[in-house]
Amino acid sequence: MTHRERVLTAFAHEEPDRVPIDLGSTRNSSIVLNGYLRLKEHFSVGGSPVLTNRMMQTVEVDEKILKELDIDTRGIYPGGPRP
Repeated sequence: MTHRERVLTAFAHEEPDRVPIDLGSTRNSSIVLNGYLRLKEHFSVGGSPVLTNRMMQTVEVDEKILKELDIDTRGIYPGGPRP
C-alpha cells in the first residue's frame, strides 16, 4: 500500500497492511526540540529546527527523517510551504 492508501484505509475503518504512523503532522503529534536534535544527529541532518510551538518546544520534522522512518503522514501548515 502507498502511504495515502494506508491512511485512507484506516480512516474507512478497514484493515491496512500496517498501522499508519504519524510524526509531526500536527504539533500534538510532533517531537520536542531536545529529542529532535538527537534524531537529527543520528540521521546526519543539518540545518536549524523550525519550532511549531514555542511553549511546547515542538518542531517541524525534516522530510529526510520522515522518509528514513517511513512515516505515512505529512504536516500542512498555514501560510504555504517554507523555503
